[in-house]
Amino acid sequence: MDRIVDAADVSSDEVALEIGTGLGRLSARLAARARTVISVEIDGRLHEVARRHLREFANVRLLREDFLESKH
Repeated sequence: MDRIVDAADVSSDEVALEIGTGLGRLSARLAARARTVISVEIDGRLHEVARRHLREFANVRLLREDFLESKH
């Protein structure tokens, strides 16, 4: 995951958008570098796990949504 964050080259003045929060592990790494992280998870159970894991990060906004809902 660190390689993904390194490759994204996120800086402290940027907003990172993550689709598919999962357990929130990548979100936490992004939060350490980005000004804000907006992370979207459709699954209610994963959303709850991630919410608990990410509560310490004031710069993370976790949404429970279907990001692709309006695609079609």
